[in-house]
Amino acid sequence: MLAALVPFLALSLSAAPGDDCPAWRTDFAPSGASAELDAVHRHDAGDGSGEQLYAAGLFGAVTDAVALGVARWDGTAWSCLGDGIVTTRQWRVRELASVDLGGGPLLVAVGGFLEVEDAPTNGVAAWDGT
Repeated sequence: MLAALVPFLALSLSAAPGDDCPAWRTDFAPSGASAELDAVHRHDAGDGSGEQLYAAGLFGAVTDAVALGVARWDGTAWSCLGDGIVTTRQWRVRELASVDLGGGPLLVAVGGFLEVEDAPTNGVAAWDGT
């Protein structure tokens, strides 16, 4: 077992920090998020724009965009999804997933939230892109 670790350790120690290692990219991060981020997910809405990054959590805005509980990064800027999902510390979006039930791709939000756009929920809501 030790013999197997020696080449790995030698290789690991031979590279100086920063040599051939990509840097973390932070220019897309929701640095303006007004509170906590709980989930991120790649989703293709099927509208020709390709995969985009979605974020969910306890926030009401991301950078300059008002975005309640969930937001989309299109590669350039953050935007809201409809009227968003009203959240509180206990009642918020915890996970995001993609699903297609036959009518096209949906972004599904799961958590403890109680309503979306004035409609009651049991902590599950689907976004169809509109």
